[in-house]
Amino acid sequence: MSTMQLRSYSVSRRQKAALVEFIRSALDDAGCRILHEPDPSVAPYRFTFETPAGERLGIIVYAFFANSQPTKNRPSDEHRFQVKYGPDTKTLHHLWQDPYLLYTTLFCGIDPERGIFVGADPVLHSPLSLPLSITYRETNVREILQAGWSAWEFEPEEGSIEILVGGARRRETP
Repeated sequence: MSTMQLRSYSVSRRQKAALVEFIRSALDDAGCRILHEPDPSVAPYRFTFETPAGERLGIIVYAFFANSQPTKNRPSDEHRFQVKYGPDTKTLHHLWQDPYLLYTTLFCGIDPERGIFVGADPVLHSPLSLPLSITYRETNVREILQAGWSAWEFEPEEGSIEILVGGARRRETP
């Protein structure tokens, strides 16, 4: 088991505060009591919390904004999250895994406007070369919003097929 140190990245507090707010609010909505909330200017984000059943848990979240902004030469129904920390694109970045199994590592795109997230496998993506785009379709977003969650296969332009899992902060009723 790896004992590598958690590498942190300085990011814009103003720009990234919505990601931290989304995660904190989702935990609040689930009835969790937040024990530690991270500074939005330091990524990845470490939360510790207590569930309604009294279980104490921790998560390390590599979170990025997801959007559906039209991009030239890309499908019109495409959504994506761009994985990038700063201008350094030559270094491999390792997504931290807790050697003591106290924290769970999450790797996801968050769309605060739609109230959804899309998660990818942090082990499969580590180490990763930046930047990286993870894409999904409008049909995936509709399934997430309708059912509260969804899972589907993602076949990147390079690499292995993986399963993406999406969830809504709150389930919308049809």
